Amino acid sequence: MKRIFSILMVSVFLLSAFSIMALSRSEAQAYPEVKQLTKNDFNDYLGARVLSWDGSKVVFSTKFSDNDYKVYVMNTTDEPGQEKLMTVAPGRNHGASITADGNKIVFNSNRKNPSDPWYSYEIFVMNTTDDPGSEIQITDDNLLDHNPDISGNGEIIAWHSAPTSWTGFDIKVANISDMANIEFPPPIDVSSIDEYPSISYDGKSLVFWSYTGPGGHDGDVYIVNSDGTGLKKLIGGSDTFTALSGDGSRVALQRIVGGDYEIFVYDITHDTFNQLTDNNSDDILGGIDGDGNIVTYSRDGDIFIHDLTAETQLTDGNYDNNAPRICGDGSVIVFRSNRDGPDYDIFMIRLEKQISASVDVDPDTLNLKSNGQWITAYITLPEEYNVEDIDLEMVHIDGIPAAWSEIQDGVYMAKFDRASVQSCLTNEPDYESAPKFYDITLTVTGELVDGTLFKGTDTITVIKK
Repeated sequence: MKRIFSILMVSVFLLSAFSIMALSRSEAQAYPEVKQLTKNDFNDYLGARVLSWDGSKVVFSTKFSDNDYKVYVMNTTDEPGQEKLMTVAPGRNHGASITADGNKIVFNSNRKNPSDPWYSYEIFVMNTTDDPGSEIQITDDNLLDHNPDISGNGEIIAWHSAPTSWTGFDIKVANISDMANIEFPPPIDVSSIDEYPSISYDGKSLVFWSYTGPGGHDGDVYIVNSDGTGLKKLIGGSDTFTALSGDGSRVALQRIVGGDYEIFVYDITHDTFNQLTDNNSDDILGGIDGDGNIVTYSRDGDIFIHDLTAETQLTDGNYDNNAPRICGDGSVIVFRSNRDGPDYDIFMIRLEKQISASVDVDPDTLNLKSNGQWITAYITLPEEYNVEDIDLEMVHIDGIPAAWSEIQDGVYMAKFDRASVQSCLTNEPDYESAPKFYDITLTVTGELVDGTLFKGTDTITVIKK
């Protein structure tokens, strides 16, 4: 693996991620298994937040004609044909989002005037256990109420609303924790067009996109409390869709760079802004997982994920795959594809779980002239895991196996042969061109006895011979 050396210390991201081996199209790669969820002679569509937290349930809509869309839910363990019809009213019923437990959905519908595709949408909610047609209407204002999102706890919904399809968009919010007394805070109005709200799972905050359009691409991303207070501009230069992680810590967005869309992540907690992609194709945002560590997007008909350090391609490039959505715990991705064409069905990929490990590599400065015996990696797992369950035979540092280990005060100490690690470093392609002192990030991987993978990184300074 080629490394890029830097004289500056590299910040370490300890990620809760799900790993899939990444290889280029030109290699004979076995891509992740893709499961088909729907199979019909029509086009299926996905809203913004379509998976329950654990990925066990998905909501989508099927287009039977220009003025006939119906909403469905299904378990991702089920087979095509086992989806449950939720709406029976005429018109365009779509744009559905689902709660973390999978028990409630929100969607928009123009059923009052199906012949008017833009100016008569209203917002509806319903329980997924209810009979088809049991939805409850939330708005009745004869406006374009569109693209709703619902908080993970099911208490807050947000959508954009306008008297016409191009001007006057505001962000509207409803507190539906008490369906008998629904509360509507004042609309959020920043500029002429405020669109595409994305809500945190606890419903306390939301982000949205604002611009003076139409047809513009240089909008701003704002965050605001769901009651309308605390409005704050986060970043400029965004284009349309944004996605807020469930914990409210990060925002994924797309913006035009050099004539094409690239994917960025804004870290709200640390006030940092990072570009994830840089290529000559359009990267179209799909979503972000619950803790903001995995971003999904599509490019040139393929599905990708990014764990904030590296990109992984999930599909094989032979079809048009788009609209990738990821569940809260990052274990399931669903997307649209014409791989069983010519119409678009819903497909899913289940990712292999990999937990985040906190890693401290010792020594902090590695002098390649020294003759020490060991490199030590101090490994700490999240509190719900036990370091005593680490399988020594599966612990590696950049591919080099651990020689032995011990546990002290809840910390797993893995010992690696120093000569082997140093040999690995000096055999790197960029070693000869590196400066006398350089920083390098080492990756420690391993496995628990139950098969759960873990990974962590640490950056040390190397002194060349």
